[in-house]
Amino acid sequence: MADARIEAQAAYTGFCVGLRPDGTESDRDYLDEEMRRLGQTNLSDSSIRTKFRANLRRRLLRAALDDVARRQLSARATKRQIRVRGDEIQRHLQRAGLLKLVGGSVPFVGA
Repeated sequence: MADARIEAQAAYTGFCVGLRPDGTESDRDYLDEEMRRLGQTNLSDSSIRTKFRANLRRRLLRAALDDVARRQLSARATKRQIRVRGDEIQRHLQRAGLLKLVGGSVPFVGA
């Protein structure tokens, strides 16, 4: 499971800086997407910033887990199969103590 942790951590970090695991630039900008979700909300409000950070971390972790799962499954795997495998990886990482909670409820891949 250490390999899954390393893969998930690398994918998470890559998505944070806008790169795919292979080093190419990602076509998705998760930060920009989350900003659009907030709309005209004022980020000077600390509760809005907290919610923003939590949502962004959650979405990035989900993308990282799905990316690792996609690489572990066949090319014909469905979105549902990828999601299920990503959930399995997340549970294994949590049980092993490798997925930690940050900010009270947001999972984060730890060392």
